[in-house]
Amino acid sequence: MNAPSLGAVDGDDEADPAAINREGELLVLNRNGGVTARGSVDAVVYASPQFADVTDDGTDELVVVTETGKAVAVDVSDRSAGARNALRLP
Repeated sequence: MNAPSLGAVDGDDEADPAAINREGELLVLNRNGGVTARGSVDAVVYASPQFADVTDDGTDELVVVTETGKAVAVDVSDRSAGARNALRLP
């Protein structure tokens, strides 16, 4: 497991803990401990997630860099989508 990080990803402007393991499985919790998102980025990840508003929608995306050097941004603000909204950046 990589070290967890905090970021405001679910639209309520509160810090949400997020973690991703080396197999690329991610888990984002809300401040009450409920699961906000769970899924996979389908890549090996050796670092903690970071947060940035890469889509310029006012909500942070969870950003990781894979073992091949690709950046993957995951929009977890849509609770129904989880990691399926992964955006692979060049």
